[in-house]
Amino acid sequence: MDFKMDFKSIKPDLLRFKPKREELELMGFDSCLFLTKEFDEDSALDFAFPAYFIECDDTNSLKKELRKASKSWIVAVKSNNVSVIREAISRKKVDLIVDSFHVMDYISLKLCAEKNVAVEIPMYRFIHSRGYRRARLIESMINVIKIAKKHSTNLVLSSGAGEFCEMRHIKQLKTFFTYFGADFSRSLENLRAVIRRYYDSEYLLDGLEIVSC
Repeated sequence: MDFKMDFKSIKPDLLRFKPKREELELMGFDSCLFLTKEFDEDSALDFAFPAYFIECDDTNSLKKELRKASKSWIVAVKSNNVSVIREAISRKKVDLIVDSFHVMDYISLKLCAEKNVAVEIPMYRFIHSRGYRRARLIESMINVIKIAKKHSTNLVLSSGAGEFCEMRHIKQLKTFFTYFGADFSRSLENLRAVIRRYYDSEYLLDGLEIVSC
């Protein structure tokens, strides 16, 4: 599917539902990548792009789900098992590790940098936690941000919303994540690159694209 749009300047969010265009615009975004376990290539719109969502905690389930995925699909994996995360990162089909930052270790984050796999930190995690649990999540996030900076691991700082009421304005996301030392502008570039890899006809490789004369 060929989309006639300027992918180089889109401002995408990463979501767990397929929003309406006006919902994205209300929150300061103009596009999104949405996770779905029922992937349909025809569900892509010029502002909402699907990613095949795999959620599992053992390598056999991971391998089974990856066999279902086409090479033309964006693939995102979530797991509470760091060994499964490492296995996912090593697979060519996987583009994103989502909602798993709090269980990722130094080795897995370094491996993401080597394999060009992006790591999501969703704001909804912090919204739905309180007290000690939230403090531990913040501690994990700060550690991930530091390691990511050291190894140039691509972070995606998202709202991670499962419905519209969980979304946060792009300015709020920037303020929150920047406070803890993350580069929000770089985050937008990282998610933009994932989308372009599969949907931008002018995109060849990271840093390499077709230029019209």
